[in-house]
Amino acid sequence: MADAAASVHRFVKQKLSNDEICLLCVEGKELVEGAGKIRKFVCLIERQGDHAVFVYVSKSVPCQTSEDLRLENVFPISEALRVVTEIPQTVQDGYMLALQNDSNKCMFELSQENSSKNFIVELKNKMAIQSQNAAFALPSTFSWLEKYSTKLLHPGPTPSGEDNPFQNDVFDPLKYMQLDNSGSNVSVEKASNELDGFEDDFFNLALTSSGSSQQSNSELTESLDQVAQKQLGLKPGANMAAGLKPLSAREKLVEHQLKNRQSEFVEIQNFRVFVGTWNVNGQATTNLDEWLACDKEPPDIYAIGFQELDLSNQAYIFSDSAREAEWQDAVAKHLHPRAVYQKLKSIRLVGVLLMVFIKDIHWTHVNLIDSDYVATGIMGMLGNKGGVGVRFSLHDSTLLFINSHLAAHQEEYERRNQDAFDIESKMKFKRFLPPLTVQDHDVVFWLGDLNYRIDQDITVVKDCVAQGRLHKLLPHDQLRKHMSTNIVYKSYSEGEINFPPTYRYDTGTDNFDTSEKARNPAWCDRVLWKGSGVRQIIYRSHPALKISDHKPVSSLFDTGIKVVLKEKYKKVYEDIMKQLDRLENDYLPQVSLTQREFLFLDVKFMEPHELILAVANTGQIPVTFEFINKPDEDTYCKPWLKVSPSSAVIEPGDSVEIFLEVLVDHHIAYQFNCGHQKIEDILVLHLHGGKDFFIPISGNYIVSSFGSSIEALVQMHGPIREVPTADLVNMERPGSLDNVDTHAVDTRLLAAPKEIFRLVDHIWQYGKHQEDLFQQQGLNTEMHQIRDCLDTGTPEQLPGGIHSVCEALLLFLESLAEPVIPYSLYENCISVSNNHLLCKQVMSEVPLCHRNVFKYLCAFLRQLLEESKYNNLDIKYLCPLFGDKFLRPPPVRMTKSRRTAVKSEDMKKAAFLYHFLVRPYDE
Repeated sequence: MADAAASVHRFVKQKLSNDEICLLCVEGKELVEGAGKIRKFVCLIERQGDHAVFVYVSKSVPCQTSEDLRLENVFPISEALRVVTEIPQTVQDGYMLALQNDSNKCMFELSQENSSKNFIVELKNKMAIQSQNAAFALPSTFSWLEKYSTKLLHPGPTPSGEDNPFQNDVFDPLKYMQLDNSGSNVSVEKASNELDGFEDDFFNLALTSSGSSQQSNSELTESLDQVAQKQLGLKPGANMAAGLKPLSAREKLVEHQLKNRQSEFVEIQNFRVFVGTWNVNGQATTNLDEWLACDKEPPDIYAIGFQELDLSNQAYIFSDSAREAEWQDAVAKHLHPRAVYQKLKSIRLVGVLLMVFIKDIHWTHVNLIDSDYVATGIMGMLGNKGGVGVRFSLHDSTLLFINSHLAAHQEEYERRNQDAFDIESKMKFKRFLPPLTVQDHDVVFWLGDLNYRIDQDITVVKDCVAQGRLHKLLPHDQLRKHMSTNIVYKSYSEGEINFPPTYRYDTGTDNFDTSEKARNPAWCDRVLWKGSGVRQIIYRSHPALKISDHKPVSSLFDTGIKVVLKEKYKKVYEDIMKQLDRLENDYLPQVSLTQREFLFLDVKFMEPHELILAVANTGQIPVTFEFINKPDEDTYCKPWLKVSPSSAVIEPGDSVEIFLEVLVDHHIAYQFNCGHQKIEDILVLHLHGGKDFFIPISGNYIVSSFGSSIEALVQMHGPIREVPTADLVNMERPGSLDNVDTHAVDTRLLAAPKEIFRLVDHIWQYGKHQEDLFQQQGLNTEMHQIRDCLDTGTPEQLPGGIHSVCEALLLFLESLAEPVIPYSLYENCISVSNNHLLCKQVMSEVPLCHRNVFKYLCAFLRQLLEESKYNNLDIKYLCPLFGDKFLRPPPVRMTKSRRTAVKSEDMKKAAFLYHFLVRPYDE
């Protein structure tokens, strides 16, 4: 592909005038509706400081002469040009490049070669130059392009249909990206459905045209994002590819200064926000007017969350749910009748569904919509518990709604706290580089079945509720107690509770649980918030809705939204630009670092270690820093190291704390055990306009049985901590078993790793009758204790609760250097998954030590299923859960088609295991 582009580069030069230069040329594929991808060449052309993008098509493949090239499109790099890019999702995907001006719209897929990356960087640099020229009233007329426009209008003889089968295409690719000038907005769901084969992330950029026919109440107000983007030449939603340096340090400084002076050009306008949550216990829909339309005035925004939308066993693995469509329709029909709403976004994680709606009159001020989910079920992968989030910008404020379902049962408050922490820390909005976190939003609303209980006897609780003495119970509410001591939900607030507990009721009644379990009433369903300018108007339950064992809850808020006053903004912007001009001429950036090197001692598997680097601005001007890639490396740090923030602006006299976190997880632990990775790296801290600082990172990793290979583990008679490093490296080498004398006592191989025996034996002895076995997440502290016990051999009995031991077993299997069924047999297993005899035949090819582990674990699972009347286990649940651990696709570079195939293979993995759980595995 690079050779073809190089040839075309030469031919393009021949077609240009003497004063025109072809700077870069890349081969790409234009996306055309109904025709797929068409080969094109995209060139960056320069003439006396002006720049344009030329798009050529070749009549022959490969292109033989300049006569084979025909000019199809010309995009002057002016204020009218919009550019959107998407970075590759995997190492084999291409860059996506979309171009639009008043007359043309095209979308291209470029290769992942450096030439494509360089082209995108250079294109955006030229756009930045154009923006700066425009700011100084030096815009170009682009008169030199008129001759090419004439050629486009009158290209000469029209190729025959055979030569040009796509001449009649009228596909408008950017309409799927909400870039059309008509002001119409295409929903994310529609966009992803209308153009199959592309990631939803690319088409959900939420870019709305400033020329929309819908107007705000004040014609003098405009989004800060929109105004800043126009003034600075920053295109809405256009993300720079990962690992590339930002266009301009000046742009970051301007943005930072604008934020500091917002009070001079921003006014606060109140928006009414309705937040509702309901655990529907898997029930069918009902009339929702009593809940969603019970107020006199319609809200501006609805955020509606459901839990336990689908209680079927199949839904625990991320499958489709018919319930979702039913509830989506029911909500849409029962929104307030006095307003028109558009669905902004919805996201579902099995039974946890969040829908966000906004009044139609506000839609043009919505931007940068994104969503994410965090599963907190067993292994952090099953969606029986977890949270989903939707974020967006409204005018110049950023809002985030989180709907969660936390761990159940009266005594599991620590697990609930951990779930909440995991959701808040792991939720990332990846449309942005770097990804936005929960903390990066002005206002956050957190709703859901948080499952916190009341620490009082059931009789006391019921008496207080019957007598209306709710204030006597609130001090014993677990969530209130933990929030008051900052154990969980730091900085969040909750309104006064003046309604009875919302859980647990006999379905169809207002009677608390009269079943044998007689669960204690509790305020499980809650609405929390954090951020300035939020005032709660009402907090209530809706007892008239009785189809579930929970009552729905809702809360109304007046939320202050920042709205930019355009004229005042322009004055501040001009003042900032003048100040920066003076400062840049007089000063250089200067900083001091608290440390120049960092040592991480005794790093353990899945146990994060964190140190802090403080950077202080000791100079006279704001300093922009970022961590940059070292030569010939794709990222600025190793995969086991996390740096946050990776870039920032520091005002004179201020400082920033940078958190350096080392974490060796199941993806990379094997690399440490076999000696391929060490805690060694060098960070390059770059000051824009200044020098670079080199920060060494070093430390030591304590090897663990987690991340070892089965071949190495069966050679270890003692705990792994007692194995010399050199011996461990030898054991981890491919083919190490070939050199073992299996007849000698000291080198006799174990039938299977002793660590797996210990985990299985503990679960069988102490947990075979445990309800919800393999369905609850373990506690991090207990998981660390279990790891140390397996790695050191002490104590004799595994520590921690049974749920932690169950998750430790799954994590152990997930961490194996090679899965129970080796990578080489993965495709064979998938292809024969519907035939028992063929499955057994494939298993006969599995190495003995791997086959022993498979047989042992299958026998264990069959025994657990025999106790299902106590533990409620179902084979339809265990097969996908353990099938995903026994069979893992080879760690090859993933294309989009391969990712789709892997998702479709989940049920085949479950089907493969099913054959060995419904009958004994005899060879």
